[in-house]
Amino acid sequence: MNLIDKFNFKIRTSKFSYFYRKKFGVFSDFATLSSDMSGKKNILIFGKAASIKEINEKRLERIIKTSDYKILANSVDIENHPVLSKTNFDTQCSTRVDDPEIISPVYSLSTLKKHKIKNLCVNASFEYYNGLSISRFRKYFKKYGLKLLYMDNGYSPIAEDPSTYGGKGLTIIQKIIAQALVCKSVKKIILIGVDFFGTKYLDSERKKNKEDLKRFYSINAASKDPRSTHGIPLLKYLTNLVNCEDFYKQKKLYLPLEVESYLDLESIKKLNTSQGFEFL
Repeated sequence: MNLIDKFNFKIRTSKFSYFYRKKFGVFSDFATLSSDMSGKKNILIFGKAASIKEINEKRLERIIKTSDYKILANSVDIENHPVLSKTNFDTQCSTRVDDPEIISPVYSLSTLKKHKIKNLCVNASFEYYNGLSISRFRKYFKKYGLKLLYMDNGYSPIAEDPSTYGGKGLTIIQKIIAQALVCKSVKKIILIGVDFFGTKYLDSERKKNKEDLKRFYSINAASKDPRSTHGIPLLKYLTNLVNCEDFYKQKKLYLPLEVESYLDLESIKKLNTSQGFEFL
């Protein structure tokens, strides 16, 4: 980044820019993900893992039918799965988008319409870089005509710092769960396609065109060893969460039994003895 770019970035991420965006309605176009979930009881969160293919199709259909709010975490390869290709979803959550011509998990408008996705949610808050990411997301995707959502701090009864769990990140899954924890109505949180980087992505073996490569990025995009830096830390966070009284007195977390083979014995023991967890 040259001096001019650094100066421009400093201006775009300044408090002045924050108040400018607030005054001219950039933030008013967004609602929180937690507010959109409010009133729902059974939240179903889909990750990108290839382990989805291990779940019996009829059983997966039954799991989907039990939920009343379905969330896609980034670019799950829904078009090339026999069950997901026929499923409608409520919200697609996306990582921050700097330039959709380079990389952007947001689906094409045709895919969003086909699956009746009503909301686009960005994993950013108004305070993050003083709203720069919010502003960019709005610029690129307001034209889609869908409801725009963002993630504020949400709530977590335990530490959210990834270094607490020996990692660099807890993935977008943890951020979504923190939003669900705010909602008193939510009783069940089901994770599908979340195996803590125990398998590749659903799209990993599929040949991709230029547009696909922007949307379905490499499993190593965040790290050379995502299981160690993000997967296992997320697993440790979740095992602590479901054993936290503040969580298990109000909610329960579910994983499909097929994911058990990608967990270590200590985690399996902590999950199975928790009042806040159950294998499906």
